[in-house]
Amino acid sequence: MRAFLLLASAVLLLAGEALGDVVRLKNGGRLEGKVVSQNDTEVVIETSVGRQTIPRADVEAVEIGATPRDEYLERLKKVDKRDLMELADLVDFCKTNNLRKEMKDVYSMILRIDADNEEAREGLGYVKIEGEWVSKARAKELEAERKRKEEEESKRPSKEPAKGKAAGPAPLEVGAAITANAAADKAEADSLKDYFGGTPPTVLSSRNFSIKGQVPPDRAQELLDLLEKAYAELNAKFGLPPEHQMFKAGVAKRLHFLFLNDKATFNDLLPWVESKYHKLDDAARDFVRESCRMAPSVTGTMAALVQGDGGLEGDCLHNLGGLYVDAMVGAARPWLQEGFSFFVSTSHIGRNTTYCTTLTEYGKGSIADKDLDNSYVLLCREMVEEKTFRPFRELMVTGLNKLDYEDLAQGWSIVRYILEGHPDTFLKFFKSYNPQNQEKTLKDVFGVSPEEFDAGWCEWVLKNLQVAEKKEEKGKGKKGKEEPKKPPPKKKGA
Repeated sequence: MRAFLLLASAVLLLAGEALGDVVRLKNGGRLEGKVVSQNDTEVVIETSVGRQTIPRADVEAVEIGATPRDEYLERLKKVDKRDLMELADLVDFCKTNNLRKEMKDVYSMILRIDADNEEAREGLGYVKIEGEWVSKARAKELEAERKRKEEEESKRPSKEPAKGKAAGPAPLEVGAAITANAAADKAEADSLKDYFGGTPPTVLSSRNFSIKGQVPPDRAQELLDLLEKAYAELNAKFGLPPEHQMFKAGVAKRLHFLFLNDKATFNDLLPWVESKYHKLDDAARDFVRESCRMAPSVTGTMAALVQGDGGLEGDCLHNLGGLYVDAMVGAARPWLQEGFSFFVSTSHIGRNTTYCTTLTEYGKGSIADKDLDNSYVLLCREMVEEKTFRPFRELMVTGLNKLDYEDLAQGWSIVRYILEGHPDTFLKFFKSYNPQNQEKTLKDVFGVSPEEFDAGWCEWVLKNLQVAEKKEEKGKGKKGKEEPKKPPPKKKGA
């Protein structure tokens, strides 16, 4: 018996220091595990090699160690609750020690910084339906509702569209989808409340967009309505159906906006943004932390920024325009991305109030210092009349940080010059553009050389971009009214 105990003790010691109780033997050995029971005659301990019963006469001492829950609480004190890796390690500890309640607590912590974490969501009983997390109870309700609607639909006589009339598009969001969407918004708001003093921030979503952060709910709804309207008009301009989804790669297939009031909150939330929406490299992260502005990308559809003087409408429309054209043409040139953003903003609020921020020349100058409705028109006319504009062949290859305020105004007007009335030509040109052979691209699409393109743009500017003397007369009188839209010039005989 004594030889067996010594062997068992040696095996356990070789395994390393383990958590739990220790039975020290009079012969110098010891057993580690969980003491099941002890009395005056024996000690029963559960070890890694099985349950052992040791006569009390052979026992020197019994040391009751910390329980797994005690160890969990110690680890919880030391863990960084904003570090996903440390929280994941704590989850593994809970799994190993069968601490189910504690594991759920850790999953809740994970959702505060990664609201879409699949393991945490499933561990807390959520299921994903149409890209949104809902409780299992709610999922059953949605499934029952879906089946009921299918049964009702199957009993209805089929109706074919009248001759000459096409069936309209299906409603964008109805019934279960709206309910699931609201539940997902609430869950995300609840997961963020610790960043906002315990009060959940606004999280409000439509079909294609989501507004989050320190924005009143009614204000968020206004922004969603504006974005959906602008988005629908862009889809119509490019011949796309209303239900077309441009942001498929994004979370819930949406473009997300996070508006915050101060730099400290922005930097506190950045790890959460990166874990859920938009992972940054080291250089980009440093820049974003300094500027407190993060632009969306085709794969990272989140715009996060501290609210400034430009207004929320300008921030929303500018980011929508830049991401939309990037998705349409694929890696749009810097001037085009900004010019299209200006176009979207001015089309809906009459001006552009947001500029991408960098640490060099970009966004600086008079156009960034004044947002008067006529500033772009004045700049473009001045550049044309004084021949100070950048030639198109040069503008096309100018880097992001080398664009100045005149380039931004010029880009806006060139987008209008090509786009108005001719979206098919617009896409054809920029999708086929080759910076190494601009002449061929212009010739193939428009039938002109770069110099002829510049001449045509100059003529259009002088004829179409007129200064409105009074805002209240804008669009009413003769002044400020544009000539009929015309495409870029075609070379004679082309």
